[in-house]
Amino acid sequence: MQSKLFNNIMLTLIGKGLELTIFYIIQILLTKSLTTSEFGIYSKWLIAVNYATVILTFGLNYSILFFTTSKKITIWSALLINIIMYCILSLSLMGLFYFNNFDLFEKKYFILYTFLSLLITTYITVPMIYEDFLLYNILNLLKRIFSLVFLSLIFFSVFIPSAINVIKLDSYSLMLLMVICIIYIFFYLIRKEKLIIILNLSILKNYIIYGFKNISFNILGISMYSLDVFIVSYFLDSISIAYYVIAGSLVKITWFLVDNAGTVIFPKFIKNIQNNNDTFKIINVINQFSLLITVLLIVLFIFFGKDFLTVIYKPDYQKAYLATIILLLGSPGMVIYKLYSRYFASKNSFRMLYYSLIISIILNVILNFVLIPHWGIEGAAFSSFVSYWFCGLFIAANSNNKILNLFNYNESKKLILKNILLK
Repeated sequence: MQSKLFNNIMLTLIGKGLELTIFYIIQILLTKSLTTSEFGIYSKWLIAVNYATVILTFGLNYSILFFTTSKKITIWSALLINIIMYCILSLSLMGLFYFNNFDLFEKKYFILYTFLSLLITTYITVPMIYEDFLLYNILNLLKRIFSLVFLSLIFFSVFIPSAINVIKLDSYSLMLLMVICIIYIFFYLIRKEKLIIILNLSILKNYIIYGFKNISFNILGISMYSLDVFIVSYFLDSISIAYYVIAGSLVKITWFLVDNAGTVIFPKFIKNIQNNNDTFKIINVINQFSLLITVLLIVLFIFFGKDFLTVIYKPDYQKAYLATIILLLGSPGMVIYKLYSRYFASKNSFRMLYYSLIISIILNVILNFVLIPHWGIEGAAFSSFVSYWFCGLFIAANSNNKILNLFNYNESKKLILKNILLK
């Protein structure tokens, strides 16, 4: 079992590593093709779309995983519920924009991109139910590959480099991926499950409630590292947004291990709900490896960060240097939170997650409004540093796992010996 888990984590890390590489290639090419101001405008739009997508998923991507894995509903029933709900929610978004445009850029593509992302999220979740992480990683990788192919029309100046054209081409790439997902997942499921759709009102109610609980803390979670971008845009210009977005995206490298390992371990946590000791061992080991990666990146960035920003992006992006270091120092706190969020969600227990996130967000917002007017994006970064660590340590302190165990490397040594040296 541990060997299978280790192999699935390694497979996901490889797949997500390729996906992340393409993401950074796209980002680098965009910073070189667009003006700093245009890149800032596009980045703010994309963050707003991702925010809307997280809200409108309504947590149903977690519901489909939880209820099908625990055999409470058929996969076909869950898919139908998700598709119907996402159509309704996307139409609601369209109606909302009819009455208030919220000063958003390219609203029709905003709605299209959000709707496509909702459907794709559901279809990509399906392989996770069967722990088919090869297919899961392929579908995620295709999303980045299609985006790179379509955006190459910008990079090679077939289209005028502008935020509007980037948004349009990125939306078209999602349309292609959605068609592939619909066709392939249908035949994939036909081979695995009988086409049975049973909609029980009691199950449906619990299905939506579980999703709502997840989306509530997901909205709060993404607010922890996205809300500050909007506060930066309130006080500063689009160029400052571009610098801060680059700093934030570089810091997300340190979340690479925990995000992707979390994808693998969440179904295991659901099945292993009674055995907290094994669950905590997994949390401790992943946190320890993640911390080592973060420390290494901090040291490298302190010495080579300015050169990296100049060569990879543009010389003016050196202004993101200090903000990046501050965010890197706060990153381990968010890693701890991310691990425990999977644990508490698998137990259908969300109260402590709410407490940790709500208090941390309030702290983050207050510090942002106090510090950004005086210290700019560095003030925003320090606000995140404080809130990240508070969030992680608060949720860890309210679990049955000792905080010091998160940094005890004995389990990590045993795992390496068992899965590598003795294999």
